[in-house]
Amino acid sequence: MTLNNKLLKREYKKTLFPVMFSILGGIINTLIDSIFVSQKLGQSGLSAVNLSMPIYLIMCTFGSLVGSGASILSANELGRENNVKAKEYCRYGITLCVLAGVVLTIAGLILCRPISTFLAGNDTELTELVYGYILITIFGCIPLLISYFPIYYLPLEGKTRDISIMMVIMIGCDVLFDLLFIYILNLDTYGAATASLLSTLIACVYSFIKLEICNSDFKFGFSKLRKNDIISILRTGSPTAMGNLADTLKLLFLNIIITEVGGTGYIAVWSVLNTLSELSITVTSGVPSAASPLIGVYYISKENKSLSIITKLEVRYGILLSTVFCLAIIIFHEFIEMLFSFEYSIMLPILCLGIYAIFDSIGSILIGFFNCTEKIALSNVMVALRKLILPILSILFCAENNLYLWLFLPISAILTVVCEIILVLYYKKNKTDTPLSFPLLLDERMEKENLVLDFTTGLSSEEICNASDQIQNFCKDNGFDKKITMYIQLAIEEILVIIATNDNSLESADLRVIALPNEKVLRIRYSGKEYNPFSQSLDNDEMMGVAMLSKIASNVKFSYVIGMNVTNVLF
Repeated sequence: MTLNNKLLKREYKKTLFPVMFSILGGIINTLIDSIFVSQKLGQSGLSAVNLSMPIYLIMCTFGSLVGSGASILSANELGRENNVKAKEYCRYGITLCVLAGVVLTIAGLILCRPISTFLAGNDTELTELVYGYILITIFGCIPLLISYFPIYYLPLEGKTRDISIMMVIMIGCDVLFDLLFIYILNLDTYGAATASLLSTLIACVYSFIKLEICNSDFKFGFSKLRKNDIISILRTGSPTAMGNLADTLKLLFLNIIITEVGGTGYIAVWSVLNTLSELSITVTSGVPSAASPLIGVYYISKENKSLSIITKLEVRYGILLSTVFCLAIIIFHEFIEMLFSFEYSIMLPILCLGIYAIFDSIGSILIGFFNCTEKIALSNVMVALRKLILPILSILFCAENNLYLWLFLPISAILTVVCEIILVLYYKKNKTDTPLSFPLLLDERMEKENLVLDFTTGLSSEEICNASDQIQNFCKDNGFDKKITMYIQLAIEEILVIIATNDNSLESADLRVIALPNEKVLRIRYSGKEYNPFSQSLDNDEMMGVAMLSKIASNVKFSYVIGMNVTNVLF
């Protein structure tokens, strides 16, 4: 009896592409602004949008800090079957973002002019373009921060389709508003930033209305903040925020270094590469973000085999999708050059970026995993290396040794993977007395002591009977008495038959049996619409077995978590 990836692969794929699309939506807004501005104002407009990005990223830093932290904690609470606390974390996060948005808006308006002058240098025309983009971005601070919550919480409700709709609204509105404000009203960078603000606001309003209509557990609302919960949210979200903050600092430093090495010509190429690298984040961030709710739930219930399957799925899709991205930007490099008004080829820099994306996707997966499995400090160290330290050291190395400058991209990504492996080995050897697995650092004592059995079974009558029969060896090895063994076999047969009858499209279910000293647990996970086999009338003959089981078991719990039905039977 083995655990296969059918259920997890289905749920992961169901989440992956909407989450990737949600990340792509935010990136495309900036990309659309860059394209429209560069077509209207030339390379000065393109540079202005690029130079304004640190301010935008600072806001994204706080939004992702609170949104990711709150959603991971909510996922953990769902794993503990504490839905009330899961809802509270969502409201805490929204309240925190609104309060922070007010502070950031006031501070930004006061400092907007000096920040613009600092970013643009002595170029008066460029300073005005940067000022226009930053000013409007600051006005949109609160909607930008709040927009992270539907993106993080819709997957926890199993409503991933709505993320895609939200992004279609955002992208479509941004294109229309850009055409209106930049080309018709001639508002230049003011218009580009206004288009992004309004499109984000409309998409955000839609998503919260959708959550309200669908009777979601995670609705727009406020709650009195508590110090310990705020600390928990900020701590858990710190790797995501660290990534955005490191991106901001990296962009500042790289802009200075690249300008010193190659002048305005190199900074124009870097503007394109930086814009394209934002597209690669669709994969490098989307792949681990889609797995985050699954990891949060499965980690709390210590389902190590499932966590291993999820990570393998991440690696597989990460490498595949980043390779597709690499090939796409190479094949369409001439179109990219035309789009950004380049009169010479930038294929080699684009090739370097493509190779970088493949290795970077691998580096991001471990960071996301450790973030969700309560190894926050380790995740933060990896983020600092991946996002800031190694890129700056790599570009300085290339510049000092007269190497092709854009080689710093693949060099930094490869070094990130190597350093992460070294850090995992160090943590495994020195940071705990508990034997941990490599590379996920999971406590596998229960598996090694044969106290837990994970397996997948089909839902035909023959397969259900085989699953029931084969469980005997596990029960015998763990000293179950004959009565408990019979109860577990009965539970497997009765519950699986009922759920198979209810939904003919189901092909399989994942089962877990746990041998605790004073309690034996059977957990059954299955996909499809929410269906609790113990919620039906137990009076008819078809439900006789389930009715008897509900009396025999010491406790029966059902939950519908991240689009999966979970039934726990305790003896």
